[in-house]
Amino acid sequence: MELFGYIAGFMSLVTFVPQAVKIAKTGNTNDLSIITWILLPLSNFFWIIYGVHLRSMPMMLTNSITFVIGVYILYKCLKFK
Repeated sequence: MELFGYIAGFMSLVTFVPQAVKIAKTGNTNDLSIITWILLPLSNFFWIIYGVHLRSMPMMLTNSITFVIGVYILYKCLKFK
């Protein structure tokens, strides 16, 4: 079952990467919602806490990486607006 956790976490993580790469290349964040990029890392933070509580490595690992990417995107949104 833990394999499914890694697969689900990896798929969630991969959804953030194209946006982060596009921002890194173009510096353009005009069409992004700041509210979305505040809430997404915040939700990852709570998933990390829940993963620690459950001692679920897939949940902790994938949400930690996704949290970092989300914070990067939020930083760029705030910087470029």
